[in-house]
Amino acid sequence: MLLDIVKHIVKFVKNLFSSTKLGIFLLLVIVIVAIAGTLVEQGKPIQYYYDLYGSATAGWIIRLSIDKIFGSLWMIIPTSLLIVNLIYATLSRLPVMIKSVALPKQFHHNSKINDKFLIKDKDVAIENSSTILKSYHYKIYTLEDGSLFAHKGVVSRFGAVVVHLSILIVLFGALLGAIYGYKNYIAIDSGDTELVPEINASIKVDRFWMNYWPDGSIKQYNSKLSIIKNDKVVHTQTIDVNHPMDYAGMRFFQAGYGKSYDKIKEAVVVLYDRQKKNVIGEPIVVQWNKWRTIGPYDIKIVDFVPDFYFDAKKGYVTSKSLEYNNPAVRLQVKGPKATPPFIWEFLKYPGFTLRSFTGKDAVIVSSITPIYYTGLQYAKNPGANWIWFGSIIMVIGFIMSFFMYYRRIYITFDDDEKSLLVAGVSYKQKDLFAKEFKKICNALKKVEEK
Repeated sequence: MLLDIVKHIVKFVKNLFSSTKLGIFLLLVIVIVAIAGTLVEQGKPIQYYYDLYGSATAGWIIRLSIDKIFGSLWMIIPTSLLIVNLIYATLSRLPVMIKSVALPKQFHHNSKINDKFLIKDKDVAIENSSTILKSYHYKIYTLEDGSLFAHKGVVSRFGAVVVHLSILIVLFGALLGAIYGYKNYIAIDSGDTELVPEINASIKVDRFWMNYWPDGSIKQYNSKLSIIKNDKVVHTQTIDVNHPMDYAGMRFFQAGYGKSYDKIKEAVVVLYDRQKKNVIGEPIVVQWNKWRTIGPYDIKIVDFVPDFYFDAKKGYVTSKSLEYNNPAVRLQVKGPKATPPFIWEFLKYPGFTLRSFTGKDAVIVSSITPIYYTGLQYAKNPGANWIWFGSIIMVIGFIMSFFMYYRRIYITFDDDEKSLLVAGVSYKQKDLFAKEFKKICNALKKVEEK
């Protein structure tokens, strides 16, 4: 009783995993999961989902791992089952394919395409048949019953197996990427250096620049990067959107850019006569965190916010956004007595802080030069090479399946009637084979007529 139950279970599992319907169903599941992964942005901080979707929906997104769906069980389970389905289905059909290209023991009497004509000499007919078939690239064998067997395009019978193998390789690569791959994002100001723990090295943005179209729109943005390890530059490369950088198994993509939200490159500063209400002398350029002297003051830029906001309750300055809506720079000032050591200057409201200066002259920031940051997305996908390899194998499989044709030709002799019987079969492109078969028979007839 128990043995019968086990046999039924084994038979059910075999039938299930050799089923084409199961493969199609699993593919649909994978497609649906992939679509869900495109609808919900992946890999964001948890707070991002709560702010965007609200607490109830975000809670379900986190609990169901929809925020990282490509590495979750939603993707891993159906992909693994599809791999098993493909392996079992391929192995179960492989013996049939091998048998279909094996040498037959005798003449094939059931071929739909055939022809028959008289011959003068059997040995001469055999030699002529071999010569003509070889000219059409057939491989020729003599069977046990004395008849000839010729075939070509054997590899085409295994095109489906190669395609299945390629899909297995691609799925295996996808699983490797889902389980062991990861990605991250880092923003680095031009000229700055940031540690990237994943490669045990630092990245310095030597330069960031943009290329423009004739109409002034941005054509492309670029970053020149240096990899620094143990205080030595070990790699330098310029990247753009379509040309990433590979280092230590990691790929770095140019993923964005923008103006730095906490630092500027330099500012143009003027000295202002508070009594005469005019500018004195020439403006000077003050670089970030470097002292410059203008009139009776020594000044240095020590802070910057793009959208100034003062929190009166907490008593500190912050930024309402990352946009340059109300940019302000903080100056450290050394000058006449009673001058505050730190003064905020507002780009949109020049002269707003004139009263903060105690002398007859004041300092006004007239303009700033922002520092651009480059946004780098870096990712490691150990399955990427497997996916590329599988894709190449898939192309080969398609070529074998659609552009190569397996054809068989049988030739036997009727000693009583002194006739030659030719028969053939093709698994694909039967019309083309019929034309080729006719040419071969006509060639044999012409040789016999001479």
